[in-house]
Amino acid sequence: MKTYREYLQLLKDNPEKVKEMDNNKTRLIHFLFYPIALELINIPLYSPIIPRQIQNLLKEHNIELSLERCIQITKELYEKNWPKSREDILSYLSKIYELNNTDNFLKYGLENYNYDYFTLKKEFKIYNYPKEKGIDLSKVIPEEIYLPNLYVENSLQLIKIYSDRLEKELELPKDYVLKACLINYKEDRGSGFNYLPDEDPTKELALARSLYHISYSLFYQDDLFLRKLFSYEDKLKKVS
Repeated sequence: MKTYREYLQLLKDNPEKVKEMDNNKTRLIHFLFYPIALELINIPLYSPIIPRQIQNLLKEHNIELSLERCIQITKELYEKNWPKSREDILSYLSKIYELNNTDNFLKYGLENYNYDYFTLKKEFKIYNYPKEKGIDLSKVIPEEIYLPNLYVENSLQLIKIYSDRLEKELELPKDYVLKACLINYKEDRGSGFNYLPDEDPTKELALARSLYHISYSLFYQDDLFLRKLFSYEDKLKKVS
């Protein structure tokens, strides 16, 4: 197969192959990645965009604060009581400021932002475009804004555990997965976890599914990893 179109045609012509692939994916998610997710789910993560989100929320309420001040507010919040939800952050802010409309603040939930903006870099770069109507954004040079990754060590802990468990289960050389993760999450080759909790009954299962997708995105062209993974699949078939 030379093209993705040919691959799709192969699946269309071989429905049994599709069923087999779905079964393999389900087994891997539940038996390989779910136990790893159980270890990772309680590691407290931090999204570097939180201070910017706080700044935008306050601006909507006619409260103008510098980004530096919002970063300091974020530090104080996380030092006092690590928030587990957007409601925890709003509760903290509401004790300081009068907030009325908060619907747009972290509207997809804090967990989603923690995983979607996951990075191992100490700074996270975003681009600020003007919001005035009628502006041709293709001709605008956006402002670059750098946000500190205040708790990058937590993200590194998660990656180390994920890598260690996957290397042991698949009998891969030590640091084989870790090195790929460090390159991916430190050198702008990718970010985020593709975390979609609404598709699964539990957060742990949603994380397991995202770990499955991460692994394939990192190693879909890696012969050694794929051989080890297919061998693991064969073992699961025999015991299921």
